[in-house]
Amino acid sequence: MRVNQEIDTVDRRPKDSYASIRNWKVPMERDYPRPRIVISRCIEFDPCRYDGSKIPSPTVALLKSFADCIPVCPEVEIGLGIPRATVRIVRMQDGDHLIQPATGRDVTSEMTGFSSRFLDSFTLFSRPVVDLLKNHG
Repeated sequence: MRVNQEIDTVDRRPKDSYASIRNWKVPMERDYPRPRIVISRCIEFDPCRYDGSKIPSPTVALLKSFADCIPVCPEVEIGLGIPRATVRIVRMQDGDHLIQPATGRDVTSEMTGFSSRFLDSFTLFSRPVVDLLKNHG
């Protein structure tokens, strides 16, 4: 090392050893599409829960600045009001059903129809992902 050579104070290497790094060209920054997230509308968006409330979520609030959120409330979309009787998944002999226990109303077919139309509206999903969501989501 030369006697009067300037030393980097962070890693104690001679500053001229960075000459090759300083001349290195950084590749162009890429623009990536923002992710799209389907999320329940009652979480951080609108007071549309069964009791007319909204669920605060610091996580979702943070995600809003990094992703395009697609809020959806299936219950409202099929015509159930706000406030409304709760909906429960009830296992029956012929499969799972969505039932409002207070009214006895079965909303399974309405919810299945809405879900199919909603998922079909996304052209960015590949077909297998949409089928997976419909069959197992």
